[in-house]
Amino acid sequence: MIGLKALQLPFLGFVAFALSDAAAILIGIPAVRMFGLDGAIGAYVVSGAVGLIAVWILLRNVARRSSRELVLPLTPEHEGTPSGV
Repeated sequence: MIGLKALQLPFLGFVAFALSDAAAILIGIPAVRMFGLDGAIGAYVVSGAVGLIAVWILLRNVARRSSRELVLPLTPEHEGTPSGV
């Protein structure tokens, strides 16, 4: 989450939190009913894992998108020369 905040992408932070919270609700309620405190602890761990995976995927997508923007297109005058030099 800190990485998304540092990149000033609050909406993606919201998406990661929303996915984590959805996992907590969808897994947590049945797990608590079936396993009690052990289910609550398991749901907490799963929720954290879902949040971590969501942040990782979102940061990877942002990094890929920004690296594509950094690549300079070849112009006719620079064709055939490496990296437009």
